[in-house]
Amino acid sequence: VIDEKPHRKQFGIDKGEFIALDQDPQSCDEVRWRQHALRANSRVRVVESSVRALLGGRHTDLGPFDLVYSAGLYDYLELVVAQKLTARLGALCSPQGRLLIANYAPEGY
Repeated sequence: VIDEKPHRKQFGIDKGEFIALDQDPQSCDEVRWRQHALRANSRVRVVESSVRALLGGRHTDLGPFDLVYSAGLYDYLELVVAQKLTARLGALCSPQGRLLIANYAPEGY
């Protein structure tokens, strides 16, 4: 959730929305609770869903995005699923968009 500070316009944060997609209902509830508790003028849309659903063609209403960010997910995926997910997330990016996969350590690291 983004706070209301003057630098928001400088970085273009006043535009668009953020999508918080997670399969864990508790994680999604936490985002919703924080939005409510902070009385945020929220641009965050919570989507409770899974990698399987994303790869299975659901969520055709998502994208294109300037940034797709994934954190703490790839360590749990088999290689073939990770490859398919990377292609899907890349397809969600706008032509000048970026895909950032964080918190990933190759096997044996």
